[in-house]
Amino acid sequence: MTETLEQKDELAALVGIYGALLSARQRDFIELHTCEDLSLAEIAESRAISRQAVHDAIRLGTRSLVKYEAALGFLARERAAAESLAALRRLVSGNDAARGHVERLTALLGSPDGEESANV
Repeated sequence: MTETLEQKDELAALVGIYGALLSARQRDFIELHTCEDLSLAEIAESRAISRQAVHDAIRLGTRSLVKYEAALGFLARERAAAESLAALRRLVSGNDAARGHVERLTALLGSPDGEESANV
């Protein structure tokens, strides 16, 4: 399984959103492979199972995550909200009253980009 950094980041984001819907085994193997950067062989050795079993669990878990995102679109919405918030912050950067409204709105809704509302 050769993934680019972007693919690993995407998979990590999907696990963050939908990981609870996977089996514990799938979630664990994907996190070890993606976040901890362990090879399939390293994961297999640590669990005393075959490399193929690890590969299959990761492949099936990844397919499930992609299906969940296709059906629900939470990651796409989160990214769109973060982009809109960044654009709004740029637009109101010189207007203290508008910045205050953006801060309050961000605090009420929660920041999709993970930033604190004080950074508006």
